[in-house]
Amino acid sequence: MGSAEVAGVVPKSNWNDASGALNSTGLPLVDETGGATSAVITWTADDVWDEPLTDAPGNVRMMEGYLDNGYMDTTVVNVTGLPIDPNGYSVYVYANGSISSGMNTGIYQVSGAGITASSVSLTYSSDFNGTFTQATPTSPNGNYVVLTIPSVSGFTLSAIPSAATSGYKRAPINGIQIVPLGPPNPDFTISASPAAQTVNAGNSTTYTVTLAAVNGFTGTVNLTASGLPSGATPSFSPSSVSGSGTSTLTVSTAAGSPASSSTISITGTSGSLVHSATATLNVVAPDFSVSVSPGTTSVAPGGTATYTVTVAALNGFTGAVSLSATGLPVGATPTFSPASITTSGTSTLSIITGATTGSSTLSITGTSGSLTHSATAILNVTTAGSTTNVISIDFVGTDVPMAASEVAGVVAKSNWNAATGASSSAPLVLVDETGTSTNVAVSWTSDDIWDQPITDAPGNVRMMKGYLDNGFQDTTTVTVTGLPSDPNGFNIYIYADGASNSSSNTGIYQISGPGITTSSVTLTYKSNFSGTFTQATASSPVGNYLVLTIPNVSGFTLSAIPSTATSGYKRAAVNGIQIVPQ
Repeated sequence: MGSAEVAGVVPKSNWNDASGALNSTGLPLVDETGGATSAVITWTADDVWDEPLTDAPGNVRMMEGYLDNGYMDTTVVNVTGLPIDPNGYSVYVYANGSISSGMNTGIYQVSGAGITASSVSLTYSSDFNGTFTQATPTSPNGNYVVLTIPSVSGFTLSAIPSAATSGYKRAPINGIQIVPLGPPNPDFTISASPAAQTVNAGNSTTYTVTLAAVNGFTGTVNLTASGLPSGATPSFSPSSVSGSGTSTLTVSTAAGSPASSSTISITGTSGSLVHSATATLNVVAPDFSVSVSPGTTSVAPGGTATYTVTVAALNGFTGAVSLSATGLPVGATPTFSPASITTSGTSTLSIITGATTGSSTLSITGTSGSLTHSATAILNVTTAGSTTNVISIDFVGTDVPMAASEVAGVVAKSNWNAATGASSSAPLVLVDETGTSTNVAVSWTSDDIWDQPITDAPGNVRMMKGYLDNGFQDTTTVTVTGLPSDPNGFNIYIYADGASNSSSNTGIYQISGPGITTSSVTLTYKSNFSGTFTQATASSPVGNYLVLTIPNVSGFTLSAIPSTATSGYKRAAVNGIQIVPQ
């Protein structure tokens, strides 16, 4: 039922929906106002059923479905946590099952601690017709009974199948109303918002404490707070509230307090009435984090490995962080530029390796006073990574991957690595032109993938057909790590030709990374790939590939930036890459 639907002999809204034939964990109940209560209900029945009625809001919907006795067992409903009421309660039990003819009789019994067990028999002989009829000892025909209990905290209702002209005995329970026999006691509720606050050590934060009168409460509620972290002080404004109203709780923390998370208990007291609400206070201290990229780099003996170390300020940190590195291979020399970072920033760690090969786990540490944080990275010094062989990457797009034997590219090579999908979930480890595994890996992210409307064929056409696309006109990024040491550096061939549709598209292809002077080339394509490669240069930007040069570094980042398009849909396609030692 919707919370606004009104139903029952005692017509009320906010009926609690008890679904299923069994609930052993307990359903917390709200009252007629929708306010949470301490009452909880559990139940067990053979099954659930409904009457063949046309569904309608209110009484019909409440009476239509019910707990059923499919195996003619007793249905049991337990209610606990009832609030104290000096006059006790009337328990309205609604009972009308599906019946086509004849009659069914059930016995409805209430029992429990402090209750003298009592029962009423109810007989129904037709489906619910919209009218409520009370079953009593002198007139058992009806569709609801009323059982009375004293001021207790709970009760058990047993619905016992008794007799049926069909032989299938039933004692349905369609609904229950628990109605106080006298006016309820004045009371109040307390709540706090927001549920959690975060504050830097030495600062203060506030919560709004709301007091709501219940049942005509007019008393004065005094407010206190406990559970605060060491050094924190609370203050309420105002410190007490009469009837209903709000108070602002200000919590002031001490400078230099350690980071902590505390559950504050906010208590309202009015005579014998005591209620509490909780809120979380998170105290954060100025700090910083350290990270390093790439996570793994491979170089030849005597080569230079570079990493980017990033220091990020947390919670208002403004100190200077000194950097150091340990775990270096034998003969290796580290240099940080700069050697320290104030507040936030990056430093380039360059490591000149010695003659010893092997894999080392580096620990890069940032220190600021008593604060110390570290990050790790792998350094592989290996002759296996030293190769003059070309590494080729085909961004497959929506085409099919190239076979290992297919030869393609301006630098005509086989064993192209198939990079599938618009983004990589993990770095793709690459093979070289001979099919030999290397320490080089590539990762990438783009808006989507696409292909040119050209007939698929092995080699150059297949490599150029599919590509990384800029469907939302965002920059495509390709990152390569673990390059072997090569004293002359590398030429990076970028193949770029998207589906043209007679439009002109211009993209800017930029290369960057530690140890690299950022550079870029603009490329314009005006037609689909025809089988011929044309290099785009600064003086002649129309083409389908470009060449960028980098020094002897362990990795680079390629950014393909959409620039202009006659169609308005800017693109900077990336069909493939070749990494060619100079």
